[in-house]
Amino acid sequence: MDKSWITKPLSSIAYQQGIKEFIDFSFKGAKENDVVICPCKRCGFRKSKSRSDMFDHLSWSPFPQGYTMWIHHGESFVRPSTISPSTILNMVEDTIIVEDPIQNMINDAFGVDRNHANEIPYASNLEIDQEDYAMPSATQERNEAKEYYELARGGEQPLYEGCRRYSRLSFLVKLYHIKCLCGLSEKAMTMTLELIKYAFEYANIPSLGALSGWNTYTGPFCPSCNFQTTPLHLKASRKWCFMGYRRFLDRRHKFRLNRIRFNGEQEMRSPPRTLSGQ
Repeated sequence: MDKSWITKPLSSIAYQQGIKEFIDFSFKGAKENDVVICPCKRCGFRKSKSRSDMFDHLSWSPFPQGYTMWIHHGESFVRPSTISPSTILNMVEDTIIVEDPIQNMINDAFGVDRNHANEIPYASNLEIDQEDYAMPSATQERNEAKEYYELARGGEQPLYEGCRRYSRLSFLVKLYHIKCLCGLSEKAMTMTLELIKYAFEYANIPSLGALSGWNTYTGPFCPSCNFQTTPLHLKASRKWCFMGYRRFLDRRHKFRLNRIRFNGEQEMRSPPRTLSGQ
């Protein structure tokens, strides 16, 4: 099987066709609702995904280039005598599970086994009944579980929408490191946090509408797109979503022609002109 597509750009036809062949190979013999280990950078061979989810992940996250023998997805291992040492090394490096240091820190703080962290009941399901859990030890365990998952959620949520570098928790840890390394006092750290809060107090979309008079709550949401915005009002949630984001894709990107996965229409428009504010 030709696997040269692994090194191709994500937007290329060869890469898109390649991930389809990889997914077909991985789900060979699988049932409709079965899941398979996802090799994308985010999942890192740790999570199993459905066929459609895996396709979405690999469409925006590069396929691991050293993973040329799909031993985790049904391909038989070739005899070592036919593989060069460098190839074996690349295979091992690209199939090593990449651990999240923030998640490991939380696990260590709460004494959770890293290999079984996902087996703990989720915090939202831990409703405490005073009659059933009158013992202090039981209540304490559930409080600790809630604290654990609050921190875990903070480690997964981005610092702000679209931020890929820091989560909310990792940003706080970074600030704490700076405080310790630079010997900042509690007063200096508090004043710094207050300054950050004050500086970005109005740096959000609702405040943009309140201060500038631009309506950010209905259809013409984006100042750049103006009346060329493509809004869609969701009846169930009573919220607005915007379907014009495919305008920013490459002109040859397959999503531009995909009607089924989006709003039933093709998107052939160019990106809107970015306003300078002058």
